[in-house]
Amino acid sequence: MFFANKAKNKRTNGKLYFGPFTLFAGLGCFFIIVGILYVLWRDNVPFASSEATAAAVFILGFVMCAGYLLLENFKVKGEFSDSHVCLKTPWSGCKEIRFEDLVSARFNVAAYWYLLEHKDGSRMRISGFLEGHGELVEKLEQFGYQLN
Repeated sequence: MFFANKAKNKRTNGKLYFGPFTLFAGLGCFFIIVGILYVLWRDNVPFASSEATAAAVFILGFVMCAGYLLLENFKVKGEFSDSHVCLKTPWSGCKEIRFEDLVSARFNVAAYWYLLEHKDGSRMRISGFLEGHGELVEKLEQFGYQLN
């Protein structure tokens, strides 16, 4: 988890954002799409062939990956202070949790995110790839949560 460790050690003064990893991964997916389209065009593959169908499935998968990664990179932003954490995503909007209202904080190894649970039952997931999350983990440990 080279990129996650790099993101954890990055000092951002209370800001949470994705670094270049998600941008380059999204652009990589985009260039794979361009490459597949070029091969189809160059080889003059008939539209109704099984090769074109397989290529369409691959293209659809890479479009979804590229879209997801680029949306995450440009639209996920957060900040935290001594009293709260706020995260804005295109998937769940803007969420804010005050540390005093936090009932649990734990790390999910499989998904590589931190799950913060508010006393009203709402949850916030902080990706391990967000730059600055290491500072947030330090803050949460000051409140008695063991996350490492």
